[in-house]
Amino acid sequence: MKSCRKCHEQKPADGFYLIRGKPSYQCKECQKAYVKGRYLANPDPVKDRAKQWEIDNPERLKARKAEYYARTSDAAKSRARKWSESNPEKRVAIRASWVDRNPDLAKFSKKLSGGRRRKKIKENGVNITHEQLDAIMSLFGDTCAYCWKLVDEMTIDHFVPVAAGGKTEPGNLVPCCRSCNSKKSDMPPEDWMRKIGAEDVRGDGYFTVHQFLEISRQVFIKCEEAA
Repeated sequence: MKSCRKCHEQKPADGFYLIRGKPSYQCKECQKAYVKGRYLANPDPVKDRAKQWEIDNPERLKARKAEYYARTSDAAKSRARKWSESNPEKRVAIRASWVDRNPDLAKFSKKLSGGRRRKKIKENGVNITHEQLDAIMSLFGDTCAYCWKLVDEMTIDHFVPVAAGGKTEPGNLVPCCRSCNSKKSDMPPEDWMRKIGAEDVRGDGYFTVHQFLEISRQVFIKCEEAA
């Protein structure tokens, strides 16, 4: 045990930083408080040294960022997703501002993203005809299967996202409005359903999205068997 000269508490040896192989005169907690206080009193020199280190060590900085992201990627994605959901207007404005500043890069990014998505769809499997797709689209008329609002322009959504292996086939395609399709994006379907309360009881004559998917799957299986 060693006594800290700052807080005067008895602490084990590992509670002190080593200086030239010997424990310092104050414990780790007191040392941290001292360093933090000194920084708050005059932060500019520390910031200047940090910026200069980043300029002098680009590869080490890149490696540090990659290592940090690997450790915290799930938490970072979760925070980003929550912020995006809570700030839809800011997210749209930020995206629009970036596109305005980088028109060529935005065009290339959209083309690249579209190519990757088409490739992923092909890899997952496309087991549907145009006639079947039209039939699925017409089942809800102009009503979104997610939010149940009447809309002028309907889209088709992969219930299990393409990025998660979702196939383009009856039983995984949901007619919905463009807004719901965009907001759902690659979100796990069950998370999306809970978020919008899509499985709430709709009343007589209505069915849930899960029921719709099962019905569409069974209908087209019977049609194929009959053919």
